[in-house]
Amino acid sequence: PMVIVDNILYIGDGYQIHQVLDGTYTANALDLITTERIRCLASFLGGSTYYLVAGTIIDDNVNKSTVYRWNTWSSSWSIGDDIEEVGVNAFIPTDNYLLASCGFNSNIYSYDGMVLSLINQIPGDYTNVNYTTINPNAVAYFQGKPLFGISRGASATGDPTEEGVYSYATSNASLYPRILNLEYVISQNKTVNVEIGAIAQLGNLIFVSWKEDTNYGVDVLDMANRYSGAYLESRVIFADRSIPEVYSKISVGYVELPEDTEIKIYTKENYADSWTEQTTITDTIRQIVYTDNKVDCFAYEVKIGLTCSGTSTPIVDDIQIKISETQS
Repeated sequence: PMVIVDNILYIGDGYQIHQVLDGTYTANALDLITTERIRCLASFLGGSTYYLVAGTIIDDNVNKSTVYRWNTWSSSWSIGDDIEEVGVNAFIPTDNYLLASCGFNSNIYSYDGMVLSLINQIPGDYTNVNYTTINPNAVAYFQGKPLFGISRGASATGDPTEEGVYSYATSNASLYPRILNLEYVISQNKTVNVEIGAIAQLGNLIFVSWKEDTNYGVDVLDMANRYSGAYLESRVIFADRSIPEVYSKISVGYVELPEDTEIKIYTKENYADSWTEQTTITDTIRQIVYTDNKVDCFAYEVKIGLTCSGTSTPIVDDIQIKISETQS
């Protein structure tokens, strides 16, 4: 791994960090613990000082790794934070702070220069043979969005979640939470057995290197090309089991619903294994697509699917789920 911090190039090599300044190479500018291997490097701004941050791994069988912070001139690192995960996979650049991917289970941590704090996980069915990783260079910060490539783990035999380029973004961090989103699917149109090697940006272009089975290549992502079949899912919605309640209406408000595009509504009741597509009605006056199917259950999930046509796609601005109490 390599990173530039304050115009100096730093290179991770085993447990050592070398540097290049104005064309001069210096070996072993910093030594870490000899049993650890540097997996990823990043720049971190703390106050008015730029720090070098290093994430390590021991091996795939040891649930311990460390994030080190170094001011780049002292003889040793400033702060180290241990975490019970198999490796720090990658640092994800974000405006004014740093995210880190750690371990096999798509856990995302926030790093404040002192400690790591778990903030999210990409949902999936993780086991000892179905797990993921993020390669150290498969990250970017593009158009205000932190991007990272989720890959099948090196020795994994299955896929616990959909693989591709994800974002963890918001339009305004002070008003809205960050949302995990599978932003881009590789040109093979596959989301299993995929490895994202690296992500790079050039102006408004994003390049993604990928491998799928024995196929491999580099995609230049087209921002105008829409992925038909995009969807969003709610969390599990819990009703009070002691009170009879009915989910009576789901409505999806839209800004645009171009010709040959469609908004579909799916539901799950009481942890069903598969989604059920609901019959919908389109109200072009109020610009909503809705269903009036009444359901009495204690756990409810909703999925909104978008069918595109060429570069045209529905634009959704409102989703409502109505719950009403029944008469006992």
